[in-house]
Amino acid sequence: MTQYWSLDTAEKRRHFDEHVAMLLLAGKKPIVKFEAPESTRSHAQNSAMWLWFEMCAKAFQDAGIDLRAAIREDVEMPVTKNSFKEYIWVPLQKIMTGKRSTTEPSTTEYPEISETIIRHFAQAKGITLPAWPTRYGPGEE
Repeated sequence: MTQYWSLDTAEKRRHFDEHVAMLLLAGKKPIVKFEAPESTRSHAQNSAMWLWFEMCAKAFQDAGIDLRAAIREDVEMPVTKNSFKEYIWVPLQKIMTGKRSTTEPSTTEYPEISETIIRHFAQAKGITLPAWPTRYGPGEE
C-alpha cells in the first residue's frame, strides 16, 4: 500500500512519526521514500496565477475577443479564468516545460510562461494583457 505524506508542518510530522511507530509495533516493516520537490508553486504564487488568469480573461472580454478568436475558430467560447487556463496556459506550459499540471512548474517558470503569452497576444491579436501579479501588485517589483 502506497501512502503520501506532506511533512510541511510540525503537526504533520508528528502524525507521520506516530503512524510509522504504529506500523513498527504491528510488526510491519515500512519503507519510506522521501521526495523534496524543487521550488513548486507557493500559495502566494497559486493566488497570483489565478488572479492573472482572471485579469487576462477580463482583458479579452473588454476587447470583445472570445476563445474562438483567440485560439479556436470553430467554436464560440467566452474567455473565463478556467478556459484561459485550459486552452491557453496549460498547452503552452506543456510545450515550454513538459509539465501538464499547473502545480508542477518551478517558481521561475510561471513568469516565463506568462511573458510568452503576453508577447504572443500583443503581436497576434493586438491585445495588451496584464503583467504577472506580484505581492507588490500586478507587474510591480
